[in-house]
Amino acid sequence: MRLLVIGGTYFLGRAFVRRLLAEKQRRIQDGEEMEIVLLNRGSVSHPEGIDELIRLDRHDRAGLSESRLHGQSFDVIVDFCAYEEGDIEGLVDSLGVCFRQYIFISTCDVYRRFTGEVMDEEGELEERIYPGKEGDYIRGKVRLEAELKRVCEEAGAHFSSVRPVIIYGPGNYAPREGIYYNWIKKAGQVLEPFDADGHFQLVYVDDAAEAIRLICNNEKARDAAINVCGPQIYTWADFHRALKKAVPVRFESVYMTVNEIAEKHIGLPFPLTKQESEQYSGERITAMGLSYRSLEEGLKSGYDAFTG
Repeated sequence: MRLLVIGGTYFLGRAFVRRLLAEKQRRIQDGEEMEIVLLNRGSVSHPEGIDELIRLDRHDRAGLSESRLHGQSFDVIVDFCAYEEGDIEGLVDSLGVCFRQYIFISTCDVYRRFTGEVMDEEGELEERIYPGKEGDYIRGKVRLEAELKRVCEEAGAHFSSVRPVIIYGPGNYAPREGIYYNWIKKAGQVLEPFDADGHFQLVYVDDAAEAIRLICNNEKARDAAINVCGPQIYTWADFHRALKKAVPVRFESVYMTVNEIAEKHIGLPFPLTKQESEQYSGERITAMGLSYRSLEEGLKSGYDAFTG
C-alpha cells in the first residue's frame, strides 16, 4: 500500500503517521510492502521512518506541478490540512496524481447546530453563515466536503470524510485540556463551573489516529462520512472527576457560576450550557473495530507528556 499524507507532523497528523509506521513494521515482518510519503512545508520535524518527505506548501501550485510527486499513483491520500474551498481540487490538479481513496479530515462541527438531535453521518450539514474565525472554519470544511466528493467522482476514486469530535491528548495545540495542566502547574487550582449543564464528547488523539488508519483502504469507509466519537457523553462534573484522578498532584477547584464566567469573559474549552451542546453518533467507526480509552487514562497521558 502506498500512502500520501498531507501534513503529518502536528498533533493528530503526527499521531496518525506513527500508527502507520507501526503498521509498516508489521507488514514488513509479514513480507508486505508499505510506502509512506509526506507532503508539508517542513517547518516541524517529521516522525522517523517515513519513506519520503516533500517540502512544499500545498498552495504552491507551480512547485507541486514540478515536484517529484507529479503524476505518481497512490492507494490512499490522507489530508490533514485542507481548510479553504479549493484546497483539495487545487492539490489534486497541481500534482496530477492518481489515487484510489482520498481521506479528508473534517469535523463534527459541519453538522447543523442546535437541532436537539443526535447527529449520525446522514445529518444535515450547516448552511448558515456564522461570523468570525469559527464560522470561517466551519464554512470551509462544509464546502470542502462537497468539493471532495466532486473531485473524487471526477477522478474515479473513493472519498472518506472523517468527522471527529473534540480531540485531546499529547501535542494538542488548541487551548483545551492544556489550560487545566497550566493552571495546576502555576497556581495549584482550576476553575470549575459548578452550575454548568453543558455536555460534550471527546476523543483521545491516538484513538482518532487509529480511526483514520482503520478507514484507509477500507471498503466500509468508501464514499462515506465517518464520525469519530465514543458513546460516552461527558458533563463538566465528569471532566473534573477524571482530571482529579488522572493528575498525580493535589489541586483545588475554584467554583464560579456560568454567569460569572461570562461576565468575566473567561474562555473555557467546552460548552457550558445545554442549549449550546451537541451530540453525535459514532456507530459507523465502532463497527470498523475502533475502541476508546477512558477519559481518565487519556488525561493522565496528556498530563505526563505535559510535565515530561
